Amino acid sequence: MRDFEKLLLRLKQALQMTEDQAVAAALGLTKAAFADRKRKDSFPVERLKALAHDRPDLAIDVDYVLTGVDAETREARGRYTAGQETARAELRQGLTAARDDAKPVSEAEALEARERLHESGGFPVRAEPELMVARLAKAARECSPADLAAMLQLALSLAEKSKPTRKK
Repeated sequence: MRDFEKLLLRLKQALQMTEDQAVAAALGLTKAAFADRKRKDSFPVERLKALAHDRPDLAIDVDYVLTGVDAETREARGRYTAGQETARAELRQGLTAARDDAKPVSEAEALEARERLHESGGFPVRAEPELMVARLAKAARECSPADLAAMLQLALSLAEKSKPTRKK
């Protein structure tokens, strides 16, 4: 299915319309102009935005029509991202505290601590930042400051690597 048709189906759903001609009229396009745009797979985004602005009573979710992602899902994704950022900030604070309280840890010591934790099941090699924070809090009660500093360094490194990258 082409992009135009996907967008059109979502717009028809939002407008509670079934006919292309009715959608064309709502967008201020003639039947011929709408058919031409459909043939060229060129959705009238600006007209959609204008319609949503000029007719708030229609309650058109422009982002949903354009992306297929509804407001509830966008909000949930925002909360998840905010949670990840909070976890990363907590990791940074923990690392700073560990650095202040512990002796410097060499890379070899950090790798050794990581292996000990991984083998014990206490710290997965790849984990969500929130899970890392919980596991590190538990480990902090059960290990030496040097091991904790090593774990925090590794957790922060993993958290930085897990940041989503934007595709261009």
